[in-house]
Amino acid sequence: MTSMKFLHNLNVVARHPLNRGREVQAVWNWVLWQAYRRTAPGPIVFDWMDGVRFLVRRDEDSMLGNVYNGLAEPEAMSFALNVIRPGDMFIDVGANVGAFTLICCGAGKASGVCFEPVPSTFRRLIDNLNLNDLRGRVQPFNLGVSDPPSRILRFTSSGDSINHVVTEGEEGSNVVEISTVTLDDHVSLDRPALLKIDVEGFEVPVLRGARRLLESGRIYAAIVEINEFQDRYGHSASEALSLLSAAGYHPASYESDARALHPITGTNAREDSTIFVRDFEFANLRLRESRPVAICGRKL
Repeated sequence: MTSMKFLHNLNVVARHPLNRGREVQAVWNWVLWQAYRRTAPGPIVFDWMDGVRFLVRRDEDSMLGNVYNGLAEPEAMSFALNVIRPGDMFIDVGANVGAFTLICCGAGKASGVCFEPVPSTFRRLIDNLNLNDLRGRVQPFNLGVSDPPSRILRFTSSGDSINHVVTEGEEGSNVVEISTVTLDDHVSLDRPALLKIDVEGFEVPVLRGARRLLESGRIYAAIVEINEFQDRYGHSASEALSLLSAAGYHPASYESDARALHPITGTNAREDSTIFVRDFEFANLRLRESRPVAICGRKL
């Protein structure tokens, strides 16, 4: 790790909102974990929340934000944790190794369906599902999600949490070809649902293939990563926002301490992901009634 990256990571930990008031302890924990993960003989089992655990590997960074800070994305993750209910369906597109699925289907006791296209990452997702005995409630698919369906897309496979659809002319040796489906063709809903999409800029094709689900009214909220990576596929943030708005979803920020959503314009400037809500009254009622969950010594 370079000195600049070291200082950047240290600053992120010290300034993380869930570490407020415990900055010295958080930084010390971070230093200890740097040593621990480099000397551990194999994967480390990390006790996260409410009996939910995950594996941390030496060559894997995607879950470390949750180790250091409790929740890597505090607004989006605390919203998911507080709004989900047993009996709901959680749809995870771009599941990676399963952080959001573990929150919603592990701590939240919802059923789930998750999509992770990269085979090596998918195997680690399965490991985390098995570790938490979630295979009976969660259906994992080693597929990409796009529109139109039945496309073969090429994905990078060595980028840990930032693997993505390969663009035309993009160079790369660790590339895999993966079949794709649309959410409309592959998911049917008969219960309230929460949707999360994090596909490194490929969100617009995913949303186009989910029009029926979004317009059904079953999905009460969506957590969608919208950033500058849309550009590399010829899309834009405004295009993603328009698709969500046309289906009745409105962007919001989340104040976890107050259990309150606040309407915003555009995307959330504080995190990569933005919360989109179809029914604020329904969501806020759920949030106010949610039970506290202990994460790294702090109740959320």
